[in-house]
Amino acid sequence: MNADYIRKLNIKLVGIVTLALIISLSVIIVVSLQLAEKYIVPELKTKAFTQGQVLTTLIGQPLSYQINISELVGVSDLFKGVIEDNPEFGFLAISDVQGKILYHFGDPLVDASAYMSSKGLLNEAGQLVATGGKLKSASLGKHHVVSLPIFSTEHSIIGLLHIGIKASYVQNILNELLLDLAVILVVSLFVAFEVLYFISGGKQSGQFDMLCRTIGAAINNDFTQRGYHAGRDELGRVAALIDAAINKINERYVGLVAKARNSGVLTPEMIPDKVADTIGIKKKIRFGEPGNETQSYSNYLGTLRAPLFLSLMAEDLSRSFIPLFTKQLYVPAKGISAEFILGMPIMVFMLLVAVLQPVLAGWSERIGRKQSLLIGMLTGCFAFVMTANAFSIYDLLLWRALSGVSWAIVFVASQGLILDKATANTRTRDIAFFVGVIMVSSLCGPPIGGILADNLGFRATFYVSAGLSLVAVIVLLRFLEGDTNVSGLVQRKLRLLDIVSVLSNWRFLLLILTAGIPAKIALIGICFYLIPLYVTHLGDSSAMAGRVLMLYGLVMVIGVPIAARISDHMRKRKEFIGVGLILSGITGFFVLLGNNIFVPICIVLLLGLAQAISIAPQTAFVADICNEEITRLGEGTVYGVYRLMERIGNVLGPILAALMLNFFGFKGAFGSIGLLLIVSGIVFAAVFRQSDDFAILATDAEGVEQ
Repeated sequence: MNADYIRKLNIKLVGIVTLALIISLSVIIVVSLQLAEKYIVPELKTKAFTQGQVLTTLIGQPLSYQINISELVGVSDLFKGVIEDNPEFGFLAISDVQGKILYHFGDPLVDASAYMSSKGLLNEAGQLVATGGKLKSASLGKHHVVSLPIFSTEHSIIGLLHIGIKASYVQNILNELLLDLAVILVVSLFVAFEVLYFISGGKQSGQFDMLCRTIGAAINNDFTQRGYHAGRDELGRVAALIDAAINKINERYVGLVAKARNSGVLTPEMIPDKVADTIGIKKKIRFGEPGNETQSYSNYLGTLRAPLFLSLMAEDLSRSFIPLFTKQLYVPAKGISAEFILGMPIMVFMLLVAVLQPVLAGWSERIGRKQSLLIGMLTGCFAFVMTANAFSIYDLLLWRALSGVSWAIVFVASQGLILDKATANTRTRDIAFFVGVIMVSSLCGPPIGGILADNLGFRATFYVSAGLSLVAVIVLLRFLEGDTNVSGLVQRKLRLLDIVSVLSNWRFLLLILTAGIPAKIALIGICFYLIPLYVTHLGDSSAMAGRVLMLYGLVMVIGVPIAARISDHMRKRKEFIGVGLILSGITGFFVLLGNNIFVPICIVLLLGLAQAISIAPQTAFVADICNEEITRLGEGTVYGVYRLMERIGNVLGPILAALMLNFFGFKGAFGSIGLLLIVSGIVFAAVFRQSDDFAILATDAEGVEQ
């Protein structure tokens, strides 16, 4: 049995759980839709009956003054107000006892005369009052109809009030429910993967890997390592026995060496390699100092993933409605447009994230990664609670700025912890893990946040975010190990001279100006600012905005690794970047196709595809054009400058989108950003058309020479 066996077992476990989840959630979806369809119409009819009683009472007041029912004034205005307050009502109408329509407002009536003049309708409507609204279902065209009697002063029926409930409204409710359940299905799968990864990947396989490494080293006569597992389960007891055995071997070796030195067999100047031969140990064996053997750490990625995911998702819950929440607090300010103010919380958040990340790297290393994570998560928890209680745009900006500080701390500390513990062989994989957590969080957070905001309200959703941050703190304290740096790598602090040195490379500067910054402008300006506002502008809810944004995360999760492999295989990084930029720009012109929900869906899908195509090649292209800087300053410094510069786009995105929205409306805002991306893509292609991927060519040349 080895670590591969555990991994295969985990894969089977994930497959079984995934299948079970899909089946069970599919059953829940079908049953929920059936129950909803069964109970929604009766509930709406009961509401219509209650509203109808109020209306018949109002209509009955002038009738008490001997005014004929056909001579009432202001009925249409009354009906108009009722329909505006109750969007599920398609029409309101009054007919006399012969079925003649006296008043009508709303949707056109189809085949109404036959229904309203039916002989049994008057009796059935009279029974309606006595039975508490339990009227048999009546359909009129595309409406469910509730009819109530209008009584004269002598308590005789002189007319009927008809309330038409839109069948399309009922279907929309069912469609919304289906979409919510589908979102929950997708998010549940990803959350289940996270839980399984934490339980099996973070604990079982990680601990088993640790034991395998320790035992494997001992088999190869290396007693410098020992397991490290503080648990009280079976693995913990086995690890304790192995640790004790290794420690005992090292103690006996130290005892032999001391005894030999005391007897004069060993001289102080004797080199270590001759010590073992001198005291009778013929095999090449490595010993460690008792109690100070190198610790074989368990899978820290698994234990970091859960609190990191929870913390990032806490922030991502609000992605789908931050501009809408800001709109609730908006108070007109002289000289500042409403659109600009709606983008300010995003701008402030992104600005703090961009500015603080270089500063926080050294601070996080000094105080410890785990302590930094705790501070960041607790700060986020406090910021979410205060955001939920924001009473003006000014304190909202303050708490969003604090949220940006929290996010930057968590990001830097998590990345630093991964780099601290990564080895040369695992660094790329570990960084990919880090990016994967961010992608999954961005996929799960917005749709769930939209559903919560739509049903519980914006403020309650921020409390949910605070709760997630608190749970992240508890998981972090309970499961994450210490901060020991086992990689031997020390992160170099980013300095101003480093930034100037890297930017002096004109290829790097043009990459940032034509690709890095424009791509971030598109992401933040379109996805996080314009899309939530545009979806609600079309008449949909914040839940729908969240569902639309989920598509971006879904495309990215699937598309980025595929695009990365294809671009590396084809060695067409420049082409992938250029195509991605131009496709991103084309999305801005989709608003010209119409005014329905499919427009933002298409925008987000194509933008996600475009970003997936260009992100990985763009990151790899930095190394291609910065060989000299990487050699001189280090890969971490060069990529630190790259990330810092491209985050300028995060700040400019909402500003540019807000300004364009203020002057040109939604079509102008989307179109202007789209035009910027297309021009950037063309300029990028023109500049780098003749340049070679230097690193790739150099690698090929070295391979040929060897």
